[in-house]
Amino acid sequence: MFANLAEKITEKLKKENAITNEQYGMCKYGIQQGATMMLNAVTIISIGVILNEIWQAVLFMLFYVPLRSNAGGYHAKTALRCYFYSIVIMIAVLLAIKYLILSNFICIIMLIFSSGVILI
Repeated sequence: MFANLAEKITEKLKKENAITNEQYGMCKYGIQQGATMMLNAVTIISIGVILNEIWQAVLFMLFYVPLRSNAGGYHAKTALRCYFYSIVIMIAVLLAIKYLILSNFICIIMLIFSSGVILI
């Protein structure tokens, strides 16, 4: 998503001799990933503010991001699609937290089931 921006910044760093040719690829990748992470963080906090569920949004993402990164699953064809799918999931989860009233028993059953799915 931020390939052009990362390219321009890395080129500027290279021209100013701040990085070497060997560092170019790693620097470009780091800038691209950093920009993506910043966009995700701003989006998460914005959605949390809009839905008045800030700490729930941050807490959900603290668990969701590592799980998504390590558990595999569906992979979108483009980074932009992945971003939009993540936003839809975030909004759905926050709306469920806000409006669904579930008993403790149902929450425990859901926890056991989801833990089993994650383990598999």
